[in-house]
Amino acid sequence: MEPGVIGRYRIDGVLGEGAMGIVYRGFDEAVARAVAIKVVRKESVAASPAWDAVARFRNEARAAGRLSHPHIVTVYDFAEDARSAHLVCEYVPGRSLDRWLAAHRRAEPARALAWMAQLLDALGCAHAHGVVHRDVKASNILVAGNRLLKLADFGIAHVDSAERTQAGLMIGTPSCMAPEQIRGGPIDGRIDVFAAGVLLYQLLTGERPFGGTPQGAMQQILTRDVPAPSSLQPDLPAALDEPVLRALARDPAQRHASAADFLAALRQASSAAGLEEQPEDADATRVVARSDRGGAVPVAVGAAAWSPATELAWDVEWLAKVERGLVSHVGPMAALFVKKAARSAHSPEDLLSRVACHIAVAEDRSRFLAQWQAGSPGTRASASFRASSAAEARAAPEARAEPLDDATVAGIERCLVRRMGPLGSVCVRRARRDASSVADLCRRLAENLPDLPARQAFLAECEADPTSGAPRPSGTPQETSLG
Repeated sequence: MEPGVIGRYRIDGVLGEGAMGIVYRGFDEAVARAVAIKVVRKESVAASPAWDAVARFRNEARAAGRLSHPHIVTVYDFAEDARSAHLVCEYVPGRSLDRWLAAHRRAEPARALAWMAQLLDALGCAHAHGVVHRDVKASNILVAGNRLLKLADFGIAHVDSAERTQAGLMIGTPSCMAPEQIRGGPIDGRIDVFAAGVLLYQLLTGERPFGGTPQGAMQQILTRDVPAPSSLQPDLPAALDEPVLRALARDPAQRHASAADFLAALRQASSAAGLEEQPEDADATRVVARSDRGGAVPVAVGAAAWSPATELAWDVEWLAKVERGLVSHVGPMAALFVKKAARSAHSPEDLLSRVACHIAVAEDRSRFLAQWQAGSPGTRASASFRASSAAEARAAPEARAEPLDDATVAGIERCLVRRMGPLGSVCVRRARRDASSVADLCRRLAENLPDLPARQAFLAECEADPTSGAPRPSGTPQETSLG
C-alpha cells in the first residue's frame, strides 16, 4: 500500500522498487514541483560494516547537495527517523542510460559524444567541489528526451574530508572500476575519467571493454589491453581511438588528467574526424549556426568543464532577452533553463549553447543561435555582458562584505515573503547560513523566484535599505550576479 504523503511531499506513484527500498514520484506543494523520493525501510536492510543503505543516503545528500549543475540530479532534502530514511531529488522524466542501451545497443558517434560532453562537464563540476563520484555507469545516468543527460546516485561518492571514507576500502561497480580503485589505493577524479571511458567505449561499439563475472572483469581491468573501438566498429572514425584508450589507461599518470582534458581531447578528435556538422535529427556534439558574415560558427553543447575561476556577473537585461527568445521554443521552462545555465556557464556563447540544447528541432535550434551571432564573440560579450572573476566581483561595491544584522535581514525577508508567502522565511533562514554579505544573501534568495522579472523586482527592492526605504548610495552598480 502506497503512503499518501512522506513528510510534506504528496505521493503520486511508484517509479521503481529494489531489495533495499522504493522510489516514488512525488510532488512538493510548497514550491509546486515534481520530485523523486527514495525511501529505505531500516528493518529491510541487512547490516553492512561499510556502506549500508541509510549511510549511502546520508552521503548522497552531503555529496550531491553541494553541487549545482544542469547535468547533475539536484538533491533537495534528506530526513530519517527510527523506521526509515528518505532522500528527495529532482524528478527527471525519461529513463536510465542502461535501459536505453538495452534497447539500442550502441549510439551514433554524434549522440555518444554529445552525451559524453554533458557527463564530463558534470564530472568537472563535481571534482572542482571536492566530490569524486566513484560509480559512474549507465544505470546511474538518466536521459530525458534522448538529449538531456543527468548524472545521479552519489551514494558512494568520496567527499573531501568526509569521515566515512575508509582507507583500503574497495567500493564501486567491478566492470567500471579503475585499477587503483580495485586495489583500494588513493583515488582522485581520474577514476571517474576511467569509468567515463568505459561508458563511451560501450556507447560507440556496443561492447563493454571489460565483462564476465565481477572477478573476471576486475582481472581484465588489471591486465587486459583493450582493442581500439574502430577495430570493433569499422564505421567509427579512427581519430576517436586515442582519447578513448587513453581514458582507459591502467596507469592513472597516463590517463587524461581531468574530465576537462578528456573533453578537450574528444573535441579535437571529433574535429579531426569531421564530426562538427550533424544531420538535423542528430544530437550533435556541436550545434552549427550561421553568422551574419556567412561562415559557420560552431557553438559547443555541454561546454567546457566548470571552473571556479569563471564566476560571472550577468547583465540581467541580456538574460531576459535570451529567456524571451527561448520561450517560443520551450514554453515556460525557458526561465528555469536560463537560470540553471547562468549558474555554471563561463561565457555568453557557453550559456547560449546550454539553453539551445533544450530546443528539440535542429532547424529551430540553429535559428535561435543565429540571432545571437552578430559580430565576433568579443564584440557580443562586450556589448551585452559583463564578466568578472570571483575576486573582481568581491572588489565591486555591491559585493563588499556587509554585516548581516537582524534588522537588515528582517527587511529582506519581508520583501521575499510578499512574493513567496511563508516559504520566504524558510528560504531566508537557510540562505543566511551561507551568505557572506547582504548582496550575496539577496542574490541567493532571488534564485527562489520563478522568472527574471520577479527576480529583478526583488533585487531592485533590496537595493533600497529594506529597514527604512531609503535608497542606497548612487554608486551602487545596477548589474547583479544571478549566478
